[in-house]
Amino acid sequence: METYDVSAAVRPPLVIGATGLDEILQNVRLILATMAFSVPLDRAFAGDGDIIDTPSPYAAQRRMASIVDTVERYEPRVKVTHVGFAPLAATETMDGRLAPVLRFTLREGVVL
Repeated sequence: METYDVSAAVRPPLVIGATGLDEILQNVRLILATMAFSVPLDRAFAGDGDIIDTPSPYAAQRRMASIVDTVERYEPRVKVTHVGFAPLAATETMDGRLAPVLRFTLREGVVL
């Protein structure tokens, strides 16, 4: 089974009308990059916003669980197998910024 990696730190241009694997990768990137409470008609879209302004190690663990739930809810064609965080510059880390990196496989029956 093939695995795919997606990072919130990498943001290629949005492609309107993307299909197949490109669509799935773009959808997952969008979910990872969306800030909590930032979608007006779906405030829960980006996951748990309760981790905002919490200490980094605690926030990282809570964010990992939230990422799995959110990605699998909004992109049901994927099965998350691993969540980590990209290394960031010291200033970004001190600001509490996290850049999720997600590994997933396609669910059985997904046709590209």
